[in-house]
Amino acid sequence: MYTPLEKAKNEVWKRWNDAQLKRRVEEYLGCNVPEVLKNEPRAVLFRNIISPNLEYLRFRELAHEVGLRPLGLEYHEDRFCTRSVDKLGLAKLRIFQGRDKNGAAITCCEKIIDIKASDNRAFKHIQTLWGENMVDFHRNLTVEHVGKHEVYDLSDWIQAQSITALENYRRLLALFTCFGVLLENFVTNNAESDFAADVVYPAFADVRNALGVSPLVAKIYSEVELEDISCWCYPVSALKTVRERRTSISGGGGARRRLIKLFSKHCNSCKGVCCKEEEVTVFQSELNKLPITLEQLTFIKPCGKCKNGNVERISIAESCPFLEDGKGCVLDIGVKPLDCLTYPIYPRVSYTNDEEKELIGMMVHKSCFCAENISADGDLLSAMRSFWERELKKIHGADLRLWFGDSNEYWQESKLILS
Repeated sequence: MYTPLEKAKNEVWKRWNDAQLKRRVEEYLGCNVPEVLKNEPRAVLFRNIISPNLEYLRFRELAHEVGLRPLGLEYHEDRFCTRSVDKLGLAKLRIFQGRDKNGAAITCCEKIIDIKASDNRAFKHIQTLWGENMVDFHRNLTVEHVGKHEVYDLSDWIQAQSITALENYRRLLALFTCFGVLLENFVTNNAESDFAADVVYPAFADVRNALGVSPLVAKIYSEVELEDISCWCYPVSALKTVRERRTSISGGGGARRRLIKLFSKHCNSCKGVCCKEEEVTVFQSELNKLPITLEQLTFIKPCGKCKNGNVERISIAESCPFLEDGKGCVLDIGVKPLDCLTYPIYPRVSYTNDEEKELIGMMVHKSCFCAENISADGDLLSAMRSFWERELKKIHGADLRLWFGDSNEYWQESKLILS
């Protein structure tokens, strides 16, 4: 099913200029060719998310050899699963560190997401362990390591075509009968052999029979090269980037961790009752970061629409999904919603208008068993005030009104200790 690269280099232009063939392909696709492929034939790598591993760097070299501009096609709506080697490789980056005296690759792995919690979630909804969107992380990583490059999310095109993997691959491979060359190795090891046998090969044969020509698919690696695990690795420089991103975004040992430490003497005395009996208010941006499917959460009536989505209330009375016996909260601190992080201490805010707001004091909610002690803890209140001064700059005033709404009985002064 593979076309030698040198032959594909000449054949793709011949087919691109074959008006009758292009017309047949367009009819086969229902006149639905992605815009990104309409102006010139491209060298294409199709992955859930384009990422700068050694395979992608090799792909760019081959695109240059074939004389076509490289294009990364992505599928963010697809769901993550651990059974796929390619998908798992985006979650647990294998780093190439050199070779031993026998020439075998020396590697290490760096996990960037909660793999168990992310299983069966769409890639576009998965967050890294430090709260960054998974797609954004890989895109930023790619820019840092290869510079300017072109990617295109094919999700809408795929979902508009069909709902089966076989039909998806028929239509995908049809694009490469005249609109470009697909650079690919359809791996047939134990983990992937069923998919290749049941989907890829039948789809290839169907397209060839329907259109009279075979899709142009060229190998990225030879069979011998595929036996070397380094093909799927990242350069060692990626490891430094991952660790820097984790530190810079999650705050490392910064303000959030200091709050947790200051809270600990109070929280330890009640064994985290608030994590078992309260409800949590979250902004949509925070909700999107949680490494969990929405079906696993119990929503109460939302506060309403805010500038960046919704302000939702989540019930954790049935026990918080991130609370584990003996461990407490296992949610990464960079992902923890503000309500979880700061309860029972909140800002008292004066609103000039929806844009302008001023911190005028702090309040401690009496629903916390330790409210009196917390209200007398000067170090904690001071740290919390500094924290909220920074956070308030990031939050739209109207969004805060939804959270601390004047009509909400929860925020009546009789239930608060003001400072």
